[in-house]
Amino acid sequence: MSITTALRMIAFVLLSSTTAFAQQMPVKEWTVLVYMNSDNNLWRFGQLNMWQAEKIGSSDQVNVIVEQDPEPAGMPTTRYYVTRNPNPQMGRPTSKVLQTLGETNLGDWKHLAEFITWGVKNFPAKHYALIVWNHGSGWSGVSYDDNPNAYITMPQIAQALKAASSAVAPLQAQRGLYRGGPLIDILNFDACLMSTLEVAYEVKDVAKILIGSQFNEPGEGEDYEAFLKPLVANPTMPASEFAKIMVYQYTLQYARKGAGINYLALDLSKVTSFTQLFSAVADNHISAPANIQQKLRGAYSSNDFDSDLIGGMTAARKIAATNTNPLASAIDKLVQMYGYPAELPSSATPMVGPEGVTRKGYKVVRYQPGTVSARYSNDNQWRAMQLQKQSDGSYTATIPAAPAGMQMQYVVTPNNPTDGIKLNEALSTFVREGADPIVFHSNFPPTSPVIADAYNFATKGAHGMTLYFYSRINAAKQGRLREARELKGAYSQLQFAINGAPSWTKFLGM
Repeated sequence: MSITTALRMIAFVLLSSTTAFAQQMPVKEWTVLVYMNSDNNLWRFGQLNMWQAEKIGSSDQVNVIVEQDPEPAGMPTTRYYVTRNPNPQMGRPTSKVLQTLGETNLGDWKHLAEFITWGVKNFPAKHYALIVWNHGSGWSGVSYDDNPNAYITMPQIAQALKAASSAVAPLQAQRGLYRGGPLIDILNFDACLMSTLEVAYEVKDVAKILIGSQFNEPGEGEDYEAFLKPLVANPTMPASEFAKIMVYQYTLQYARKGAGINYLALDLSKVTSFTQLFSAVADNHISAPANIQQKLRGAYSSNDFDSDLIGGMTAARKIAATNTNPLASAIDKLVQMYGYPAELPSSATPMVGPEGVTRKGYKVVRYQPGTVSARYSNDNQWRAMQLQKQSDGSYTATIPAAPAGMQMQYVVTPNNPTDGIKLNEALSTFVREGADPIVFHSNFPPTSPVIADAYNFATKGAHGMTLYFYSRINAAKQGRLREARELKGAYSQLQFAINGAPSWTKFLGM
């Protein structure tokens, strides 16, 4: 018997085994599909995340499926049905092997589509979460596979999810599981730089919720034990709650480790309306005088990837306040719909806390009058204070820091909302105090596309949705003209540039 024949027989046996195993699967509440492309320098973190997942494993209502492509070249790609092991060993998974595929290109969108289709056909569920695990570079691409040298672009991500959805639609209808709308409830990019407005617009029609990091993600990525545990304990939770848990558990993990973080969950059904308001801001950018346009460009990031959208809008708002164009009004409408702090709180002068200990409080800065309501954990008494106008036109209020062992929370209510509806901003909770606190935002107003967000102050240049455009501009500035042309060409292919915010693209010279 030849080696080729033997390999085919093994593959047939494994496939038959998978089919027989899957036929026994009832419809569950959730199937979590992990597309773990670790055929690169992230391989050891793939072992860590698999080890974490096995601590919880699948349950009678939750399927956890992992496709893992390891490094180095030539290593087989393996599909696992993750089973619980209270004492897992790093690098030695004990989960059920469903298929062994040989060396596989996880940088191919067609393979991603096949994986999703296979997972949905064999592991039926009412809800699906897809985790794309790898390096990320914003709208430029994700899922970089070193063997071969390949990756998936954002248009291809959308193409893969559309292809998979079409392939399983008849089966989902037969199962009585077709609910209308996207097949994938949660699209989680466990990778760097993926929670951008451009990415959100590209995938808004193929998933319901987007989760990912706005900044560089630590190598460990998500803690799979931490977010799977509450899902297995409460499998009927809605997708929005599961998404919020993913962000919060990510926050807690790095709050304990002291690392810098940014993480975000977005309701993709609200991205179109948000982008329309953003386009109105971009239209006003273009109609501004040339010297003001130059200042507005400088209001956004000059970093190699770039900064948060709201930070840029806040800086642009300061510029707009000195002019008679309608830009200020357009920005105010955008920020109010977002329901997000127009500016981050900053450390204030030391003051005496409620328990008599001196520590720093927090200064909240806004650009419209409003009321700040603050409380401490285990205390339902909200204390209200008015934002006070400052000489620079801003409005501020200082909140004392929380007593030892407590969390401080605050929310801001604008006095004169631009659309006449009085909506609170997101609830801000400090999950880590100290020199570099971490703040977690939740309970956004119903107009906002944001479900949950978290960041630490040291990386406050990336919170909320980001705009990942300056990579091309910086490449041009540094003389990397070929790279700049390629990035410009890729950006122009995005639906965000074509149908979402072409004025913004024009304003940037993209």
